[in-house]
Amino acid sequence: MKKYVQSREGAKAVGEKIANWEIGEFGFCVEILNDRTPQQNKGIHLYCTWLAKALNDKGLTVHMEYLGKTVDMPFSMEWVKEHIWRPAMEILTGHTSTTKLHRDQISPIYDVLNRHFIETHDIYVPFPDRNEAPHKD
Repeated sequence: MKKYVQSREGAKAVGEKIANWEIGEFGFCVEILNDRTPQQNKGIHLYCTWLAKALNDKGLTVHMEYLGKTVDMPFSMEWVKEHIWRPAMEILTGHTSTTKLHRDQISPIYDVLNRHFIETHDIYVPFPDRNEAPHKD
């Protein structure tokens, strides 16, 4: 069983539940993870979606070579994640996958990208807070 705890209240609730478990002959293990949470992952995707929309709204396009010609394409969440978020992530963290990010590595990536787009294109896109990132209950 895995439970993601992201608040003091959640930790207390899990602690109370654990306190009532039978320890048994072998005990049990509690693993403390520093990996990014599912909500943070959803936040990354939502940020990439919002950034793609902001870039498109500014009239910017992706220039792609297609059949020997340059084609202007709109930005998409996938393109932003692969060509904007991921390269910044690799430079700042050394990770090539968002699944390897630690909780505290997301904000620095966002901060660098946010500063870049403000300075170069006058585009500010906030990082979604936990209430904005869609989640499954």
